[in-house]
Amino acid sequence: MTMTDNTGNQDKIHLENDTGSQPEPPPIEDGDMDSLSASHLVGLADDTIADKAAMALPNESMAEGEIVARLAALPPLEYAQRRKTEAKKLDINVGDLDRCVRTGQREANIESGIDFAEVEQWPEAVDGAGLLDALTATIRRFIVSPPETARAAALWVVMTWLMDEFQTAPLAIITAPEMRCGKSLLLEIIGKLLFRSLAASSISSSAIYRVIEAHHPSLIIDEADAFMKENEELRGIVNSGHQRANAYVIRCVGDDHNLKRFSTWGAKAIAGIGKLAATLMDRAILLNLRRKLPSEQVERLRYAEPDLFSTLNSKLERWTNDNREAIRLARPIIPSTLNDRAQDNWEPLLAIADTAGGNWPKLARQTAVTLSAKDDTVSAGIELLTDIQAVFDRVGGRVSSVDLISNLCQDDEAPWAAWNRGQGITPRQLTGRLNEYGIASKNIRVGDKVFKGFERTQFEDAFKRYISSPSKKSATTLQCGENNDNTDSYLCSATKHVAATIVPNTLHAVPECMPVAVTGENVADSFLPGATRQCIENANKNIKCSIVADFSRGYKGNEKGEGLLRMEI
Repeated sequence: MTMTDNTGNQDKIHLENDTGSQPEPPPIEDGDMDSLSASHLVGLADDTIADKAAMALPNESMAEGEIVARLAALPPLEYAQRRKTEAKKLDINVGDLDRCVRTGQREANIESGIDFAEVEQWPEAVDGAGLLDALTATIRRFIVSPPETARAAALWVVMTWLMDEFQTAPLAIITAPEMRCGKSLLLEIIGKLLFRSLAASSISSSAIYRVIEAHHPSLIIDEADAFMKENEELRGIVNSGHQRANAYVIRCVGDDHNLKRFSTWGAKAIAGIGKLAATLMDRAILLNLRRKLPSEQVERLRYAEPDLFSTLNSKLERWTNDNREAIRLARPIIPSTLNDRAQDNWEPLLAIADTAGGNWPKLARQTAVTLSAKDDTVSAGIELLTDIQAVFDRVGGRVSSVDLISNLCQDDEAPWAAWNRGQGITPRQLTGRLNEYGIASKNIRVGDKVFKGFERTQFEDAFKRYISSPSKKSATTLQCGENNDNTDSYLCSATKHVAATIVPNTLHAVPECMPVAVTGENVADSFLPGATRQCIENANKNIKCSIVADFSRGYKGNEKGEGLLRMEI
């Protein structure tokens, strides 16, 4: 990219240059400040921009053009803090100063090849709930999506206009299991609504922090599954922008390798097929899409009325400007079912919903629980702890390392049977994983034998800290009695006051199994009463149990009528 200054000199700035080195701009001689244009100032190399923006506050002796140039180079938050004072010094109203500064910024952006459309503020006050309704309806007008996805996208769009008021900037990650589910289309739709939207289908690590430092855009990154998967540096830079306090990277710039701090604080929407890296997903509002059915009809985005998005942008500009202070001071109540990171992610969106009013405080919290209460970003370590907890539920308070591995590998859907290059996880690998949680194998004595193994008490602290629910597989603790309506269903009253119905020819999956022989000409009739008697017998011994019939074993072809009683504690 080539930039030209007032003297005709040309400076080349390569956003894609990961080395961070750039040619120094031509020096500004004493006395030349009056002729310094906004485009020259904002178009300088990144390190020069920071230096100029950090100069002393404009004073009355400066030319008006110079004051505007300096203000145009400031980050949005700094400009917002100074605009009223500077407008008073120039003896103009704040709105006129805003227009002058936007013109200066626009000139600089054109020089850099990055241009942002100018937004005219809506002349009248805007209803927040109505605006969110309109954003949601617009998204669903052009793309098939669950209502929760559209609502979350609408709230996230509004967030991009209020970045200076928040301390957390959740990513918006658009995912789908396959191609042609509308990921790029959703990016295009919200891209027309974001504050200072800047789209890229590929971007380097250095380009991200340089463009954020220079232009403060809302980044839209498509095809992330193609270029972000193996790029750890790029993921690290994207992750660093999640919390404002830590949203910086430090690089060496120039031939002298001077240190410079670059901001990574800004809104970022990312789209890709399947799940992205867990660290990205954990910092995101997840917008899941699915392929449209032939019967599902939506309008073509290219046929939208010309002023649709400009009108929405004008209303976004007005509503966010009118409500900045209220949103900055908001302390929304966040659903406790969300984990700590999800609560951080949803806090700015819930603040927006509460300020907008109407049905949105309720809708936003329902959306948050629907999209984020289920933790789909479980690490391998937490999955291992969860599965070990299930093993202890089955075998009791202690287990040998060999038996623990054997039990872990019995679950075909778990990764442990193929953890070691297609073979089962080894004792060394198991110990290495558990050492991260301060858990080590110990000598276990059974009779006159001693073997390496674990006791449940060693895991209790880790279970409490890292496993959100007490069991990986849902459990209902039951003691059962026959129903009284002579049907093939048997109603069980739970020890924990939870009701469940056992239905013949229905598979009820539970972890523990016990073979039970039943007899009778009609196995379906005789099996469940037999199971009921077994349960009551155990219950009389103060053993909590559940009775679930497994009808998947083809018992109808078994002359002896053997079934399977699955026990669950």
